[in-house]
Amino acid sequence: MEMEASSSESSAVLLPNNVLEWAKLGFLASAAERRFNQSGDVSDIEEAIGYHRQCLLPSITQPRMQPGTLNQLGKCLRKKYERQRLIQDLEEAIQCHREALHLCPSGNQDRLLSLYNLAVCLYSLYSEQNGASTLADAIEMYREGLLLADPGSNSRLMLLNDLAICLHAQYKRNGTMESLKEAILYHQEGLSLCPAGHPDRSRSLNNLAVCLFTCYRRQGDITDLSEAIKYHKEALELYPPGHRNRLGSLSNLAVCYQARYQRDGVLQNLLDAIECHEEALQYSSDGLGHVTPLRNLANCYFLLHKRQDDPLNLSKAILYHKKALDICPSGYPDHPIILNDLSACFKAQYDKQGVMQDLEEAMDYLQRALELFPHGHTDRLKAINNLAACLQTRYKVQGAIEDLLQAIQCHKEALKYRPPGDPSRSGSLNNLAVCLNSKYLHSGAIEDIEEAIKLNRSALLLSSPDGPHHLAHLNNLANCLRARFKLQGYMRDLNEAITCHREALELCPPGHSDRSSSLNNLAVCLQAVYEHQQDITALEETIKCYKEALTLHPKGHPYRPTSLCNLAICLHTQYEQQSKNIDHLLEAIQCLRESLNLLVPEHPERSESLKYLARCLEARYRAQNDGSCLMEAVERLQEAIRMAPQDHPSKAMMYAYLASLYTRYSDNLGGADKIEESSILFEKATTHTPASLRDRFNASLMWIANVNGPIEIHAYRRCLELADRYVLIRSSMTSRHELISTYIPQNIASDATAAAIRMGDLRKAVEFLEQGRTLLWSQMGRYRTPLEKLREVNPYLAEELKRLGQLLEDSATSAFTSELSHQSMEMESRKYRQIANDWDAVVTQIRGLHGFQSFLQPPEFSTLQPAADGGPVVIVNISAQRCDAIIMQKDVEPVLVPLPEARMVDIRGNSARIVEAVKKGSEGRARVLFVLRALWDDIVKPIVDALEQCHIPRGSRIWWCPTSELALLPLHAAGPHRPNKLNLYDLYISSYTPTLSALITSSQKAVLVPGPSFLEQREPSILIIAQPETPGQIEIPSVWLETQRIKQVAPSVELLLDKHEASRSLQLLLLSL
Repeated sequence: MEMEASSSESSAVLLPNNVLEWAKLGFLASAAERRFNQSGDVSDIEEAIGYHRQCLLPSITQPRMQPGTLNQLGKCLRKKYERQRLIQDLEEAIQCHREALHLCPSGNQDRLLSLYNLAVCLYSLYSEQNGASTLADAIEMYREGLLLADPGSNSRLMLLNDLAICLHAQYKRNGTMESLKEAILYHQEGLSLCPAGHPDRSRSLNNLAVCLFTCYRRQGDITDLSEAIKYHKEALELYPPGHRNRLGSLSNLAVCYQARYQRDGVLQNLLDAIECHEEALQYSSDGLGHVTPLRNLANCYFLLHKRQDDPLNLSKAILYHKKALDICPSGYPDHPIILNDLSACFKAQYDKQGVMQDLEEAMDYLQRALELFPHGHTDRLKAINNLAACLQTRYKVQGAIEDLLQAIQCHKEALKYRPPGDPSRSGSLNNLAVCLNSKYLHSGAIEDIEEAIKLNRSALLLSSPDGPHHLAHLNNLANCLRARFKLQGYMRDLNEAITCHREALELCPPGHSDRSSSLNNLAVCLQAVYEHQQDITALEETIKCYKEALTLHPKGHPYRPTSLCNLAICLHTQYEQQSKNIDHLLEAIQCLRESLNLLVPEHPERSESLKYLARCLEARYRAQNDGSCLMEAVERLQEAIRMAPQDHPSKAMMYAYLASLYTRYSDNLGGADKIEESSILFEKATTHTPASLRDRFNASLMWIANVNGPIEIHAYRRCLELADRYVLIRSSMTSRHELISTYIPQNIASDATAAAIRMGDLRKAVEFLEQGRTLLWSQMGRYRTPLEKLREVNPYLAEELKRLGQLLEDSATSAFTSELSHQSMEMESRKYRQIANDWDAVVTQIRGLHGFQSFLQPPEFSTLQPAADGGPVVIVNISAQRCDAIIMQKDVEPVLVPLPEARMVDIRGNSARIVEAVKKGSEGRARVLFVLRALWDDIVKPIVDALEQCHIPRGSRIWWCPTSELALLPLHAAGPHRPNKLNLYDLYISSYTPTLSALITSSQKAVLVPGPSFLEQREPSILIIAQPETPGQIEIPSVWLETQRIKQVAPSVELLLDKHEASRSLQLLLLSL
């Protein structure tokens, strides 16, 4: 619609000169413009422009004629621009309208027309160049024109509509809600000027509905969406079938229906959207006009597929997208967008059917789309993210690290599109963090999980608690923290993960679709707290979370079997460790039976449920002596072993549980045959490499608890080997300490030694004790573990071994979950076997290094005996089974000294007496004497007798290597402490060593210098560490006096007097032994 000119042309007839020429040219221009309007022939509009130019010649025009002629020329130039899109035509049109406006000052009757024409051209230029100042100029022109327009006039209606369109464009440019609100107000006023029957009512209805829909997109007010639908429906009624505007009206209404479906999930809204799009398709012309209706319809069918999971709907979506692609040339802006949408359809088809060809096709479409999207294009980011998602999916199936690395590069590029300050940056940070977490799980590189945590923290800071992605950010950060906890063992990571999951749960109130998953996530972390700290409150809260999650998974829900199994495991733990309440056990059994009833025979979770049901049935047999429970427990375990894949990590514990049943209840299950079979099963359990080291170690402990005779030594050897390796892969002293103090029995080495002594194998006893003592000392802060020693020689192999060890452990504990398909399970098995092969290859390389020939192998007696080169070593083993000493000498077989009077309970009591005596100072002397005499009678005197029988001369140096609480007692001071009686220090010179290896190492250091021995190069010296004060203890009197007396008689004394330096030096001295 064009705003009509006033009477400027008619006024020209009053001019006597050149009137005929001016009128003739104007008439010819109007005729040419009408022909152009009918034919679209550019030569006609160019002819009209030529006539208008002649009208502006000085010989023809007059001042009063110029504004009207300039407006007419500008209007024709704009029409030519709209036909040919030549920007110079539009710029000349704007210049014409500016000159016309300049010639129409305030009060001029033609000023309103000039303002309107200039504003129209400025908005066209803004649409072409996106210049903010151009749009602002157009809005200014419309606002001034609105002030000049008569109320209720057609001119005011046009100005209201166009001004509102400009304000809507300004909102889309800068997001200012004031612009959008003002646009809605102007459209509402415009609609009030278009009562029923008005020719522009449908246009006003449509424009107002579009702005209301935009407002809904921004603020989410359902009222705005409802009004938009109401106005679009009324507009559609004004466009009967066949009307040229019915296509656009149908499309707009369909988009609103689709949005309402995505808001409320009411299927009818989506069906209404499809109905509108299908009708719109009938009205669209062939060629490019057909593209948008086809795309819209395809997108709706894609949504319908996601709702109904009907492959027919997905096929329709693919069909319509392909039709749109066929008629859309590669240079057309919609072409890469269609490629992107097609890729989403094929990705969905892959997710449903698992056909790799669909995933490959999805990736091909995305790569073609990225080639067409220029850098900086808004839709390029969507294609990058989709390609990254496809690459991650293919990585999960095929395990090719190249796919994961390419996905990381995609997310890094996506991050460039969202610089700091972009409200969507958190999503890109999160996506990159997820990939880095996967890379960590693949490579074990600590820097990957550290970077993932850093990115997740940044994403979380950028998202508001009420934002749509805050929940995902919390969960992803918690998952990364838990992964780092599993690697390093720091409880602070696990506690922070729990804090994140608690916050996530608050964002999922009852009724929220993600509440069940949040409850499960929290429960998993709380369960880990219980396992590491035996915190009963954590176990109770875990059960509470699992019970609520179960209520959210009613019968028929796909996750109900998993929820039942999770709850049953915790109930069984609660029964065994805390309550012994038979109701808890019966509830666990009921949960597991229901879980099994819901799982089809070939379901991968079924073997796990069978395993736990067997454990619960065995516990019920112990509680109620019901023989049928025992028989069913055996049958269930046998079935679980048959069903589980060969490389399933849980098979180790299945073997161990069945073996323990055969051993404990052999009389009920078949006697000697089952005992023999149990040994085979325990061997399988402890050597099942796909299982985690923790499971294999636990299996070895079960083996020890259920075995007697010669095979017991083999079980202990396997247990200590697994413990060594389990500690080795721990990345920090804190995690090693936690592992040893929590999972590894403190007396395991002493018990192994006692078993070897009982079997008469003293060499093996020495080996066991050395292996166990080394394991115990590995938790000390300054003690060098074998891995740390390796790092000094070959840092690369040390890091590679630690990385592969952690990968093996993570793979064993995370693989074969219920979410994995059969294809993915096979991929996980291949991945695990490859890591295991890499581990073996690295160990072989390490054993080729000088000094590491026995790396990760139990110590041999022949390598330990040199510890006695400097004097006999007395190993004192304290075990609940028996107490003994072993005297190890150079080049002779070790000598056993049974200590039948020594008991662990007495030794623990004497340790407590010594501590109390030290606190009481001189008043504790009687207690000290009691302990020293008890040590002499029960332990030291039999050993002294044996030393004399071994012809060890008095005054010789002997090395003590005590175990258990005996290491806290002063063996060197033991004696009768009575007149005319000799104490130990009167007979032998005592020294201590924590391990035989430490003694050997210190001896080797003394002779490493070429030439004369180290001891021969310097005169004897004494190191005295004087520390009279110890925090929390009473002061030791006369320390300074005693040290001065020693200095007077000793040839060379080094004295450390500072208490802080003394503490540090004492620690270093002890750790160097």
